[in-house]
Amino acid sequence: MTPSSGLLLLVSLALFTCHSAGENDPAVLNSVDDYDYYPYTDSPDEPKNSSSRVLPCNYDLCENQKIPCVNLSVSTGCLCPGVSGPNETPDAPVLLDVTKEGSQVVVHWCSPPSAVTHYQILVGRHHLLTASQLTRRVLLPELDPGTTVCVEAVNRAGSSRPTKTSCRRYELANSPSMAAWVIGGVLAFVLLLLLALVVFLLRRNKAGSRSRAGNPSDRGEVVF
Repeated sequence: MTPSSGLLLLVSLALFTCHSAGENDPAVLNSVDDYDYYPYTDSPDEPKNSSSRVLPCNYDLCENQKIPCVNLSVSTGCLCPGVSGPNETPDAPVLLDVTKEGSQVVVHWCSPPSAVTHYQILVGRHHLLTASQLTRRVLLPELDPGTTVCVEAVNRAGSSRPTKTSCRRYELANSPSMAAWVIGGVLAFVLLLLLALVVFLLRRNKAGSRSRAGNPSDRGEVVF
């Protein structure tokens, strides 16, 4: 065996020994297993398709409800709109409409972001009706135009104070029929003005034509 052949054999044995040690090294095996197990996540403790998102409850603050939002949250795990506690005086509701419907008046409001046990509907300064915490719309008997209607939210801490958004004046002038009459009157007035202007221009043109017809020079005639 030549010296160069012996050196080549020693190098080959050393490489084989290192390769065998790497295959049996637990640290190398564990690092490979970690990356193969969660190839698409930043952390092995967080699976790729996990979802912890919680959706808001299907609860409209301006519509009549069948059950309280807290019951929906318990049964479905949804999130209710944030509200203040039952030991805090509730905020005032938002009164949307006070409109005539047949022989009655419709009062429609939105719940405030507060714990509410019931609502009070006031006409003028007098308490007229009590509605449950799930109610957002009630019918009242016929009211006189100009009457002020307010809705108050109530819980065990007290009742909300009247505000510009929780009170409205009942006005018949706001009905669609009255608005149509007003718009129709304005349009009729504009049409009358246009008609008067057209008649004025026609008469002026007619008078100018007669004046030119009565002047011989306008017809090219020579007068001696």
